[in-house]
Amino acid sequence: MHANTRKTRPAGAMLAFAALLAAALLTLTFLAFADRSTEARASEVPPCEISGVALEPALLGELFDWIDRNTAYGPTPEGERLRAVRGCDVGEEIVYEGVVLVVPSELRAAYDHEEKVVYLVRPWSDRNPHDVATLLHELVHFRQFAARDWPCPQATEWEAYKLQERWLAERGIDAGLDWVQILLLSRCKRDVHP
Repeated sequence: MHANTRKTRPAGAMLAFAALLAAALLTLTFLAFADRSTEARASEVPPCEISGVALEPALLGELFDWIDRNTAYGPTPEGERLRAVRGCDVGEEIVYEGVVLVVPSELRAAYDHEEKVVYLVRPWSDRNPHDVATLLHELVHFRQFAARDWPCPQATEWEAYKLQERWLAERGIDAGLDWVQILLLSRCKRDVHP
C-alpha cells in the first residue's frame, strides 16, 4: 500500500516552469501574429475571377510575392486589380486588347492590359513549372503596366522573360529561351515615313 504524498518543488524549479510557460505563450502569440501577417499579405493579392483553368488562388499570392522580391515594382497600386485569369483553347475566339483574336497554336498565355485579364492556353497545369512560369510572366506584365507607362506594350517583354527565366532557374530548370527572338519581340515598332 502506497501513501499519497505531495512532493514540494523548490522555488527555482517553479521559476523555470513559469519561464517555460511564458516562452510557450510568447511563441503561440508570435505564431498567431505571423498567421495574421500572412493573411494580410494574401489579402493584398488582387481578387480575380478564375475560370476555365485549374489554378489554386494561393498560387497567385506566391507568384506576386516572388515578383515583389525580385523587382522594384512593389505592391499593386490602390485601385489596380487583376480582374480575371481565364483558360482558353487553341482556335477559340477571345477578345484581346479590344479585338477578336483566334488563339494561335504557338500562344501559351497572354495578358490583356486594357481589361487586366490573363489568358492561359489549355492544357495548363499548376503542377507543371513551365506553365506556372508562363503565368508568372503574365503577372509581371500586370505589375509592369500598373507601375508605369511604357513606350509600347512589347517593351515589357524583355524583363518579363528574364524574370520567367530566373524563376525557372531557381527550380533548376533551363527555360530554353531564344534571346534573339525575344529582343526582336521586345522592340517598339517605329513609324516609317517615306
